[in-house]
Amino acid sequence: MEPSEIPEPYPPPYEGDLPEPAEVPEPYPPPDEGDPPGPAVVPEPGPQ
Repeated sequence: MEPSEIPEPYPPPYEGDLPEPAEVPEPYPPPDEGDPPGPAVVPEPGPQ
């Protein structure tokens, strides 16, 4: 058997058609760094 006739153990993956990991949508947008999620703090109008 010629070296070039060695059967491959499995077919090579299709070029440009590789199974990419499914993108799992996040349940909610990540909070801004340094700004933990919570009730919006509305600044009360101070005494003028």
